[in-house]
Amino acid sequence: MPYHPSMLIIGLDGADFVLAQEWMREGRLPALRALAAGGRWGRLESTMPPVTAPAWTTMYTGVTPEQHGLHDFWGVVAADAWAPLFADQCTAATLWKALNAAGRSVGLLNLPWTYPVEKLDRYCVAGLSPVQDARACHPPEVYGQIRAWYPDWEAETPAPRAWGEDAGRQIRDLTDREGDIASRLVRHWQPDVAMLVLCGPDRVVHATADEAVWRDVYQGVDETIGRLVDEFGGPHTHVAIVSDHGGRKAQYGVNLVRVFAEAGLLVPKGGPLTETVWGGCWAAAGRMARWMTRVGLLPTGQAEALRRTVSPPRRLSLDWSRTAAFPYAPARAAAAVRINLAGRDPEGWIGPDEYRRMRARLIELLRSLKGPDQTAVFQHVGPSDPSDGDAPRLGPGPDVVGLPNEAYWLEAPLEHRGSGGAEVAVSPAYFTLPVFRAGEGARRHTMDGVWVLHGPTVQPGVEEGARIVDVAPTLLYALDVPIPGNMEGRVLEASFGPEVWAQRAVKRQPALEPAERVAGDLTAEEAEGIARHLADLGYLE
Repeated sequence: MPYHPSMLIIGLDGADFVLAQEWMREGRLPALRALAAGGRWGRLESTMPPVTAPAWTTMYTGVTPEQHGLHDFWGVVAADAWAPLFADQCTAATLWKALNAAGRSVGLLNLPWTYPVEKLDRYCVAGLSPVQDARACHPPEVYGQIRAWYPDWEAETPAPRAWGEDAGRQIRDLTDREGDIASRLVRHWQPDVAMLVLCGPDRVVHATADEAVWRDVYQGVDETIGRLVDEFGGPHTHVAIVSDHGGRKAQYGVNLVRVFAEAGLLVPKGGPLTETVWGGCWAAAGRMARWMTRVGLLPTGQAEALRRTVSPPRRLSLDWSRTAAFPYAPARAAAAVRINLAGRDPEGWIGPDEYRRMRARLIELLRSLKGPDQTAVFQHVGPSDPSDGDAPRLGPGPDVVGLPNEAYWLEAPLEHRGSGGAEVAVSPAYFTLPVFRAGEGARRHTMDGVWVLHGPTVQPGVEEGARIVDVAPTLLYALDVPIPGNMEGRVLEASFGPEVWAQRAVKRQPALEPAERVAGDLTAEEAEGIARHLADLGYLE
């Protein structure tokens, strides 16, 4: 007998609203277009920065990164050392905890950055997991079920650099597998609320700059959506489609390392001679390799090998006694700047009074940056948490954030080091490479996620002003479940008709504590593995 959950949530990792809207209009995404036509849909504003870990965690919790604590995949644990941040460091309760507290059962599959997994009353399978065994699942027998269906299954999708020219087909195959596993788990466990995340839209943007391949992957994702809605979308079922951020091409790369170095804010060990000699060699080797490839003297695949031979890779650590602030750029999509604060960072020397002046200086520096066409590089620059006022920020996130205009992607690389950590170190080349360079085929995350809500209580139409922080309270309201008092997001009121509001007020309950999770101890090799995977995705050097 068919089973129809109360709600089916399909997450699309990295699905871009602009691209999805274009291909819906062309008739290439019929399942998504049908859900949008019969429901509420529109652009979903991501978090700042628009990166997987903070954005999905905001969707799960209904609070911003400032409140749940995950601003990126990484957090600064010392002035020159970073460590991966996992779900057990999230300080907010999840949507799933609220559902379980209200007696609604939940099943989750492939949700990024949910390791260590929550102990839910049906099943929870982490996505982007650092472990590839039963620890990625609760209860553990779910791992055995999935491996019985797919013996080579892992809770971590392959990195795009491993796919080569056949990326599109492999990602479509991966999407088919994700959909089939979701279908089997929902039929077996029969949760009231089921969610899975299809990772194809994000992976294909990381894998290739060919938009024809992107379109093909989106079409495969749409086919999987159609199959799942046909199987589980009963007359009393709400269907939600949500993406954490978008992904599109950009025109110019912005070398933030040089911007900060020229402003005297970021100083490498070794001084100007080291910068010039090693950076110059590295840049010259790159130019030689590109020229030889262009004239046919060197196969494309050997260009990087030549660069490494002519100028062996080296990294420069920073001179913390003279470095006032350093930038990093999650997913090339935003500028995140950390001030070297005394009392917070082990080698910090910027005092509380100077902190306010330094933050103002950084904001002005980014706001005044003009591109090759003399237009502003950034559309928004400000404190990462304006509620801090003039007080120094004490948490792990950045002090200043900047969102670039659509034409720009950002470069401010960190080098990965052993045991899953990262050191704030950069290639010397960035001190001599120009501030701006054309980025043929360059891609970056965008703030433009996708939002669709379809179901018996939904008022059809276009949703304006939806934010990813609003998703959790809106879904709880659709299910008539009390919203925890700590959720910052709002219910998207226009998504529901007046007859629904006449019958159902927004219910509130006290704030919930974070859910119990399976123990998340990692070996050094496992922590190193997630770092390598993120490097393959382009988040680290």
